[in-house]
Amino acid sequence: MPAKDPKMLLELRTPSAATPKRVQDAARMIARALEASDPDLQDGSVTMVVSNLDMRIAVRAQRPAGRRVLRSLSGLISAPLLTVQRNPLMKRAADAIAKESRSLAEMGLEVFAPGRASPIGKIDHDFVNAMEAAARHETPPDSIVRGTSEAYGRVLRIGRRDEGQGLVIRIRVNGEARDISVAGNVSTNVLKLLFDAARDERLVRVEIEVSWMKDVDGNWVVDKRGALVTGAQEFEVASGAEFTDVALSVIEPRSDAELADIISDLETR
Repeated sequence: MPAKDPKMLLELRTPSAATPKRVQDAARMIARALEASDPDLQDGSVTMVVSNLDMRIAVRAQRPAGRRVLRSLSGLISAPLLTVQRNPLMKRAADAIAKESRSLAEMGLEVFAPGRASPIGKIDHDFVNAMEAAARHETPPDSIVRGTSEAYGRVLRIGRRDEGQGLVIRIRVNGEARDISVAGNVSTNVLKLLFDAARDERLVRVEIEVSWMKDVDGNWVVDKRGALVTGAQEFEVASGAEFTDVALSVIEPRSDAELADIISDLETR
């Protein structure tokens, strides 16, 4: 693989011609693996360049997030089981690759990484079996913590990705749009609120059940693909006057000196 292209982190090669179906199958595998690795990955973070004769697909990182995800996928392709043992979050990517690579097993597709003369992986039946085994790997209980969190944001959309799948909401949190699955047992009132909020792009407080898993460095990281919306409530933004009234009712200073102490304390924070 030429090293002069710093953005190219993976290249798929096969002596077969780049027919529409072969390109489509390979592209779908890459797309599903990227989505499973980071559901918040922005469109355009990763691009592909296809050469027609002796099919070559160069996968390029256009943003830092794309580079990070592609490096993780490179490790998964070269050592599936070891990668998910060290980083359980990659099990979802292993499952996606296993499912989408079955149609590629007869093609003789090889995967190369920069600076490597030999392929880091060959997509054949052994490769599919290895990915399936990695996806089934049991994560030690002390490496998973389940809990509930909350997020405040505007609901941009709610619907199903594919027929027969569960509902997914797209919510803007901290300036970023995130897709989160909706639990199948949420109440009718919660669903109505989410659909109304999506129509009006209304600000809501969403209750989310999440898992934290230890990564390769021992840090706790949220499993984004496993997050579930379990509830939602209206979120009313208080006016300045309302905030002041509530704050004063809570403070209730007994003297001018006490009020001065409170103001002085706030100014030093």
